[in-house]
Amino acid sequence: MTQVESMEGVHLLPPTEIVDERGSLAKLIDRGASTLEGYVPVWRQAFISRTRQRNTVRGLHYQFGEGVEGKMISPLKGRMLWVLVDLRCGSKTFGQWMSSVISPEMNKSLLVEPRFAHGCYSLTNDVELLILSDAEAAPEFSGGIFWNDKGLAIDWPADPKPPIISEAHSAYPDFSAFIRDRGAL
Repeated sequence: MTQVESMEGVHLLPPTEIVDERGSLAKLIDRGASTLEGYVPVWRQAFISRTRQRNTVRGLHYQFGEGVEGKMISPLKGRMLWVLVDLRCGSKTFGQWMSSVISPEMNKSLLVEPRFAHGCYSLTNDVELLILSDAEAAPEFSGGIFWNDKGLAIDWPADPKPPIISEAHSAYPDFSAFIRDRGAL
């Protein structure tokens, strides 16, 4: 598959920021000021994700059926490469991937509509992310795709050491198994 620069359903959103001599206040969500067409999430879960070491891989995760979810990822500390694979049925970018380096310095949140697989790679030690989800927790509707699938050919950062990855994530099936078993989301 191929990398694309952008996809419908993926948005980089700057906060509304108020700055004075005391510091700043960044408003990540303002439903009344949203410029998004169509997708207006109602957040149901909020997580703080902490990754201790650089060269750590998480994912690729996806939710299916009643568990599909949109997410907003806001970087709090460190740098993370966030990878998305389009799993949407009928999408012109189905099976293609994109990535974005997110960090507090970029001063933007990544808003991802439902039906994408998510993966990430820590570029620094001590990465912290605020992740919002518009769905209730549904582990029975959770799946994964092998992070380094040859068919997807995701351009992960090169490191001389193997990445740190959980046993469960390293055992995810490849993208062809996703196609065979699910087709699309």
